[in-house]
Amino acid sequence: MSVDFNGKTLGIAFHGDGTVKGCAPGGEAEGRVKPGWRVVRVGNERTSSDAEVREAVTAHPERPLRLCLLYTSDAADDTPCLHLG
Repeated sequence: MSVDFNGKTLGIAFHGDGTVKGCAPGGEAEGRVKPGWRVVRVGNERTSSDAEVREAVTAHPERPLRLCLLYTSDAADDTPCLHLG
């Protein structure tokens, strides 16, 4: 799944392990990213914690920015990627 975002901020709160805690009401991720999903890659960088997600997003201010999320136990090929632009 890919979704294009046009804003400058993600509007996503994370748990320490990089799973999504929630999305800001009215934010660009609301309704597109669900609590419990895990960000596993930002652009070409793999991530495994909220600190790594934040660092990778900060290091890539250009848009579109792709976030890849794992939300089931399916194979990595089924990981949805979101385009932030």
